[in-house]
Amino acid sequence: MAKKHSSDPSRGAAEFAGQLYRLIRCYGLQLRRYTRRFGRRLVRLLKRPVYWIGAALYAVWLFIDRHALRWLHNFVDQTRLLVRDIRASRSRIHRAVYVDGERRGSVFRRYAAVALNRYRGLFRGLVNVLLPVAGCAVLVMTISYFGGVTFALEINYNGQSLGYISDESVYNEARDSANELIGTNQEENTNVLKTQPVYALKIVRRGELTDVRTLRDRLIEASDYDLTDACGVYIDGELLCAVRNETDAIRVLDTMLEPVRQANPGTIVDFVEDVEYVQGLYPDTPEILWDADKLLETIQGTKQAAVYYTVVDGDTVSGIAQKYDKSSSELFAMNPGLTEEIHLGDVLTVSTEVRFLQVQVIKTEQRDEEIPYDTIETDNNKLYRGVKRTTREGENGIDRVTELVSYVDGVRVGAEEISRERIKDPVNELVDVGTREAAGLPGGVVAQGSGTLGWPVEGLYQVSSAYGPRWNSTHGGVDITGSGATGHRILAAEAGRVEYSGWDGAYGYTIVINHGGGLKTRYAHCMTLYASSGEYVERGEVIALVGSTGRVTGPHLHFEVIRNGTRVNPLNYISRP
Repeated sequence: MAKKHSSDPSRGAAEFAGQLYRLIRCYGLQLRRYTRRFGRRLVRLLKRPVYWIGAALYAVWLFIDRHALRWLHNFVDQTRLLVRDIRASRSRIHRAVYVDGERRGSVFRRYAAVALNRYRGLFRGLVNVLLPVAGCAVLVMTISYFGGVTFALEINYNGQSLGYISDESVYNEARDSANELIGTNQEENTNVLKTQPVYALKIVRRGELTDVRTLRDRLIEASDYDLTDACGVYIDGELLCAVRNETDAIRVLDTMLEPVRQANPGTIVDFVEDVEYVQGLYPDTPEILWDADKLLETIQGTKQAAVYYTVVDGDTVSGIAQKYDKSSSELFAMNPGLTEEIHLGDVLTVSTEVRFLQVQVIKTEQRDEEIPYDTIETDNNKLYRGVKRTTREGENGIDRVTELVSYVDGVRVGAEEISRERIKDPVNELVDVGTREAAGLPGGVVAQGSGTLGWPVEGLYQVSSAYGPRWNSTHGGVDITGSGATGHRILAAEAGRVEYSGWDGAYGYTIVINHGGGLKTRYAHCMTLYASSGEYVERGEVIALVGSTGRVTGPHLHFEVIRNGTRVNPLNYISRP
């Protein structure tokens, strides 16, 4: 019997490693061989284009070097020869001057003439190069010079030079301003400055030009009028007056602003109008030169009085507003309590009083703004089509809005929102919408169903007054009551649509349900009504609470069954539980 040899794991692993090595080595040799072939082919492929490109570039360079740069080579060669000749001639010039006794000037002229004749091309080339360079330098210097200067008109008035202006319009503006300033008491359209100026054209630096106000002051100073150095107070660019001391003018105007600043700390307080203080020469007249008291009295007054309108026959609010170029909302704001209904003889404010200087306050304010909720409707096949039930009441969210609010003389005139923060998220309203189709009758009216109506009140089973004759009349229903009847729940005797829900005279609070097929039920003397007109209700659904409204002797439910418009005995349709 032959003996079986057991397998050696280490020997198998060595054989596998040897095979793997031989495989990798084979692939490596093949990869090296193909890579070398690919490289040689790539070199052969690219060698010829690279050679032709290099040859073309070299030919271009030779052409430029031999033709375009020939003058440069000649210039360099000529320069080298000239330098060599100068060095060689130095000893000859020295001997001619100091040994032979020739004059230095004549020696230099002779050698210069020889050099110019021998190196005529070199000097011609230098001239051709240096002249354009010198021309460019002169052009740059000229542009730089004239860029910083300008042509201006020098004004001479009454023999005095008043400065330089860019054009005549500057003088005309300064003259008109001076006439307006010093001609306050003169007749309208009369020029106080009657002397004509003399103009001379000059070249000056831009910073030497005279502006309108400076020229105006120099015109006034040269006009022999009684002037004084003062501070002009300008309102929206128009001169109001002049005050001898600028500090007094500023103090007077601050008198209006300071109380407002104290009443509104941490806010920006300033005039609506643009107030400017300009130091200069002004006529020393009572009309122009004011003291501090007159300035204060003026700015605290009004520049426009209120305007009123008396309503005549045929007037409307919108018509009156349009007549005075205003909107209806502006008219309502100026007349608190005003409505669209106006009467003959009513007096309306159509333009409010305007103060001479209006004070503006800009402050930061916060307000809460309601964010409306959304209504989400969900189909419900347990409710009849047309019925909606709110399963969760919606709640508005709240955003806290920060605004930059502007007030003019205490009246809010504008606001700019600068930030918004959500304080409370809105809660959406959830509503179930009925999708159940009404059975068997057109118009979605519910059929009678089982034929037997349900008991109409929960927990009360005593019939205190039956259907039929009562007190010399016919009692059209049954009265259901019991101990502690008030507040018991009234149930729909059958499914149907609420035909009426509300107050009904002697019946008190009443509900009438149309069940279809000519069948209706009435529930009277209720305390609270839950079902609304037009709503579909199901059999056994709570529709009201027992009460004692209307003409009653005590709390009970008056229940009726109406068949084809005639009241019938309800006990034929209901049975006690």
